[in-house]
Amino acid sequence: MKSSRKIMVIVLLVFTLDQVFGILPINPVAAAVTQFSFASAGDYGFSSAAKTVMSSMGSSGASFALGVGDLLYTQPTSTVNEKTWCNQFKTSIPNVELIVGNHETWETNSTDGGGSINKFVLDCPFTLGAETGTYGFRYYFDYPSTNPLARFIMVDPAIWNGTTSSSSLSYASGTANYNWVANAVDNARSNAIPWIIVVMHKICIGTGSQGCEVPMSFLTMLMNKRVDLILQGHDHTYQRSKQLTCATDGTYVSSCVANPGSSLTKGAGTVYVIDGTGGEGGGKTVSKPNTGYFAAYCCSTGTPLGYSLFTITSSSLLSTFVNTGGQTYKDSFTITGSSPPPNPSFTVSASPASVSFASGHSATSKITVNSVNGFAGTVSLSASVLPSSGLTALLNPSSFNVPKGGSASSTLTVSSSTWGNYVVNVTAVSGSLIGFTTVNVKVSDFSISANPSSLSFAVKSSASSTITVTSLNGFSGAVSLSATSSPSGISLSFTNGSVSVPTNSSASSILKVKSDKTGTYTVSVAGNAGGGLTHKVVLTVTVTTSQPAPDFGIMASPSSVAFNSGTSGGTTATLTGSSGFAGTLTITTVVNPSSGLSASCSPSSITLSSSTPSASSICTFVSSVTATYTVTVSASNGTLTRSTLVTVHVGDFSISVNPSTVSSAAGSSASATVTLSSIEQFTGTVALTVTPSSNSVSATVSPSSLTIASGGSATSTLSLGSNTAGTYTVQVTGASGSLSHSATVTYNVGAAPDFMISTSPTSVRVNAGTAGTSTITVSSLNGFNGAVSLTASVSPSTGLTCNLNPTSVTTPSGGSATSSLSCSGSAGTYTVTVTGTSGNLSHTAIVTYTVQDFTIAASPTSVSIIAGGAAGTSTITATGLNGFTGPVSLTSAVTGGTSGTTTCTLSPTSVTLGNSGTSTLSCSASPTASGSFTITVTGTSGSLSHNAIVTYNVGAAPDFTINANPSSVTTNLGVAGTSMITVGSQNGFNSAVALTATISPSSGLTCSLSPSNVTPTSGGSVTSTLSCTGATTGSYSVTVNGTSGSLSHSTTVTFHINGTSSNPPAYALVTSFGGQVYKYQNGTMTLIGQPVTTALRLIAWKPDGS
Repeated sequence: MKSSRKIMVIVLLVFTLDQVFGILPINPVAAAVTQFSFASAGDYGFSSAAKTVMSSMGSSGASFALGVGDLLYTQPTSTVNEKTWCNQFKTSIPNVELIVGNHETWETNSTDGGGSINKFVLDCPFTLGAETGTYGFRYYFDYPSTNPLARFIMVDPAIWNGTTSSSSLSYASGTANYNWVANAVDNARSNAIPWIIVVMHKICIGTGSQGCEVPMSFLTMLMNKRVDLILQGHDHTYQRSKQLTCATDGTYVSSCVANPGSSLTKGAGTVYVIDGTGGEGGGKTVSKPNTGYFAAYCCSTGTPLGYSLFTITSSSLLSTFVNTGGQTYKDSFTITGSSPPPNPSFTVSASPASVSFASGHSATSKITVNSVNGFAGTVSLSASVLPSSGLTALLNPSSFNVPKGGSASSTLTVSSSTWGNYVVNVTAVSGSLIGFTTVNVKVSDFSISANPSSLSFAVKSSASSTITVTSLNGFSGAVSLSATSSPSGISLSFTNGSVSVPTNSSASSILKVKSDKTGTYTVSVAGNAGGGLTHKVVLTVTVTTSQPAPDFGIMASPSSVAFNSGTSGGTTATLTGSSGFAGTLTITTVVNPSSGLSASCSPSSITLSSSTPSASSICTFVSSVTATYTVTVSASNGTLTRSTLVTVHVGDFSISVNPSTVSSAAGSSASATVTLSSIEQFTGTVALTVTPSSNSVSATVSPSSLTIASGGSATSTLSLGSNTAGTYTVQVTGASGSLSHSATVTYNVGAAPDFMISTSPTSVRVNAGTAGTSTITVSSLNGFNGAVSLTASVSPSTGLTCNLNPTSVTTPSGGSATSSLSCSGSAGTYTVTVTGTSGNLSHTAIVTYTVQDFTIAASPTSVSIIAGGAAGTSTITATGLNGFTGPVSLTSAVTGGTSGTTTCTLSPTSVTLGNSGTSTLSCSASPTASGSFTITVTGTSGSLSHNAIVTYNVGAAPDFTINANPSSVTTNLGVAGTSMITVGSQNGFNSAVALTATISPSSGLTCSLSPSNVTPTSGGSVTSTLSCTGATTGSYSVTVNGTSGSLSHSTTVTFHINGTSSNPPAYALVTSFGGQVYKYQNGTMTLIGQPVTTALRLIAWKPDGS
């Protein structure tokens, strides 16, 4: 038991050490993350659809989810609020990171509901380690936190941070928010983070119902920096853009598209994914100019519900839209490739950035160009000076090659003989890259003066003048003094042969003059600072025989003072006695104009004596009113008053913007020049700031700080842009110390410059083969001025040919230009679309061409006639096409035939068309004509001409033939013999033929034909039976004649009658009381005689009964 207790104690101790000191267990180091997934959507709500989205995200394998704004859509209650929303979401996926939308702020939550972002960030806190910035509003985080694969920059442009729209957060160019995001992107690049993803709720470029609220300048910066992905919500649809390098809201610019497909290359451009499908629904896509920027979107009749799932490695990004309900829709895309290197560039610096030297000398500054991001190339340097005169600036060399990763330098040498302050702007250029640096140059000097400048004393006596050397613009150093006289004969000496001049102050020495000769002398006093810097002052000395009265002089140095308004300046007033003057002098000042400047001198009282012949007082000037003042500084001892004048320039600067009104189209930019000018010798640095009247305007000045030389000026460029039409004001403020001035520019943002295209007439009616014209007018809209290319397309594509002259017109601003459209072709109705193109602008206009014509046709087209016979006819019909009207003249021409001639006539020879008209073509052939004749009927109306062809076939006249079979018949007396008579058609004959028989000798044989009239069919034949009975033996010739009109043909049959009758005829003669005589034979009664007008007395009949 004791052993057991010991073991338990040991184990317990180890466990306790683990808990207290954390020394156990020892875990291996986690492997680096090489792949992760995340889910993203906006516009959730708390419906069952939203909960389905959340649940699907949880089972998707995503490491975290992004809530891209608009999280709730109802006023919070005890059961549906910020906390229950977060709890519901975190039940599915623990890591939910948020960015604010409009429904979480005063913009919408007080009217449509949505809760408070301040509560959401408490209930859904950041869970992925460390973030930079303010969570929920503007922050970024890297994932994973060690060796990150992606940086997520979460921002809130156009989101209200107050109760009104004026509190909307601006991310326009030049704002602190804009710069914060730009720095976050650059920082990610410098830390080699492969993927950069920017997330925000609101949009600008889209193909849904929401408009542009995010500044286009902000999005342009992101695209210029080749941010890989921009995730947005707000529009309750799914939209995925093409890979873009630029975009303009409201105008599709095809050249902005780097890749329109779904397999994309990293670094080629930026992809926008607008995914507002988190559950609220109700959106739909619409067709608009921005639609051209998008590769996929859904839907025009309803929205899908779901989210976007992204999977990221160091070299690939895969996106899949996960549909959880609503419309059935799918989309996916990939971006592959390694991170592109940052764009090569260079920096320019000056060392030192400020130089000072004395007038007549020079100074140098080293201008260095450093390679950035692997830049290598030739850089050209140039220098410009403000003010433009007084200083010379030279660069050597002015061009050099900068090696990759290295640097190159040039020496800037500046020289001047004119004191003052100068600014040298050095510009470095390599291709499209430009860099700048500035060198401030201060040129100093000194002045020398004498007080008094005229001396008068008695011979063998002396007099003195105070020689003052004054620093100009910061000069300091030793100045040696020397004096010469002309003529000689006087003694000249200094109390100090060299004076040390302090910066912006002065130093003095007493010049003592003695002479034993009377006369007038000119004394030249020279001050030499070395290096050739020398200035002189001249005194007049008069030596008289008697001592002049004691006197004194006063001089101010400098006699011209300049300082900026709100500060102060000063001068030194030096009093010098002569001829033994001694006494106390009171110093006073009088300022003109009397207001605006205060002047005082200290000390205000100076005593001169033989031992102190010269003394000075410092006079100080203070003013906040810009002007030029004259200050009279006077010294008086009661009886004598001497004065000197000091000019005081109280400086300021002015600010102006030119032009004061600028205009641009929405989505475009405009610029103006800001000019700062020195007033009353102002000199100094002025800081510039801009304040637009609306967050819809982006406004920047470059450079934002200017140094103005005395009497000079400097300029900066004001750049303006806006995506929203309107009239705005932009205030530009310059500040230097206590001085501040502003100028205002009016910024008119209108519709984009455009053009319209119109036609006159819009409908052209013309005959076939004749050109019809329409004037094409291209008119300027919104100040458009540029070349417009014109093309014409025809529908249907065949049948009409069109030309434009010219094919390109240049439209002046506010004006128009014209081109002529000329088209001709065959009959039909055509739509001609004229398209005008200028850059990415394209417009069309329609001209309808109706081409008229007529046709001519014959019916029948083939006619048969008989040579020498009756004429044959064909109906010629002329028909108008597409409304053709007018007279058509008709003519005919005959060709062909084998022999003979054919003659034709037309009646009428002209028809007038409304719809159609007819004429009769009548042609007859000569008796000798034969063959096929071609008759060409031509219809002519003006330049129009059309033909119709009729073929006339000319043949022999219709006829018939007659034949007997057999042509010889043998029979006995009293027995009938027969022969078949055949009538055949020739040449289409089909008329009746009458048959008769003629017997020779005329007695002894009787014959009959049955039938005696026959009609053959055209091309056919018909028969009749010839029956003959002989009463007398012998041979008989029977001629059968066929007659039809003028036609007559015959055939002959020979009958042989033998003497033997095998059947003797039985017959009787019968008469009637009516006078008829009948033959009765073989049981048949046949009438053989008719009554006559006289009584029948005698009748003869043959033995055969005939």
